[in-house]
Amino acid sequence: MRRRDYLYVAGSTAAVAVAGCSESTDDTGDDETDSDDETTTEGTETPADDETDEQPGGTLEGDPPDWAAWIPADMFVTEGATAFALDIQTAREDFPQESYEGFQIQRFADLTGADEADMEFFFGTEIRSEEGVTAISGNFDKEAILDHMDATDEQTETVQGYEVIGGDFAVGDDAFIVGTEYQRFIEARHGTADSLGSTDSGWEELLVAVADGAFVTVSEGLLGEDSDPDLKAAVNKSGLEVIPPDSGGMRVIAHLLFDTAADAESALEEHEQTIIDEVRGDNTDQEVRSIETDGRRVVLTLESDTFEL
Repeated sequence: MRRRDYLYVAGSTAAVAVAGCSESTDDTGDDETDSDDETTTEGTETPADDETDEQPGGTLEGDPPDWAAWIPADMFVTEGATAFALDIQTAREDFPQESYEGFQIQRFADLTGADEADMEFFFGTEIRSEEGVTAISGNFDKEAILDHMDATDEQTETVQGYEVIGGDFAVGDDAFIVGTEYQRFIEARHGTADSLGSTDSGWEELLVAVADGAFVTVSEGLLGEDSDPDLKAAVNKSGLEVIPPDSGGMRVIAHLLFDTAADAESALEEHEQTIIDEVRGDNTDQEVRSIETDGRRVVLTLESDTFEL
């Protein structure tokens, strides 16, 4: 029975996934920065006040990404969770092979017997107080996965239509989920608990903003533990999305969500260089393409010629 192998791969890959998109915010480097650094100021733009003063939050058109419907909203309120998500088919097509293989999606396919082409999102949460939860959504044959994993009736129990192996591996036709908190993901997805993607969760604006990202992380407050205290206190929620540009390389877009558009304007005016340093960290090859406000958000776009998560 391959459950233990999957637990190991899921746990190690989730740690790499969260670290990959948040490492640039974990180390701010020196406290002092050179305001004349051309790579941090060239090409930036700050919209005039009349472009943003009347932009309320939640004005973006579109829907939150599908993976957000699985994430329990209360994990962020009570447990300080960070969520990550990989659009598997986009990553298969557009990521450099080495970067995509780092997520070990093919390993998941081998362990479960599922077809990689039937997978949609690899996603999960990292929780500060305990182990997180990881999952892969898609269109699967539950019974075929159970057979491939050599799971017997004595090893499984049925919970809300999912077969649970060993108390921490849930298998369904729409996802397989690993972690002791698997049931909270099921309840969020099927409407018996609030999900991050529900319209009244408070996350809708940020989630719509990052919906096109091939790889995304979102967090309550400001991503990174060594953040500027004044900026960290002002940020409501934050997210990073990775998009492979058509020309190659990598584009990283950071979204810092504030309580009001006025707060976002003030943060950009007072902390522009700090925001750039927080997001870019040691990745000095990333060039600033723009930094601006959009409603309640400060949006920073960085690009580099190389793709490295």
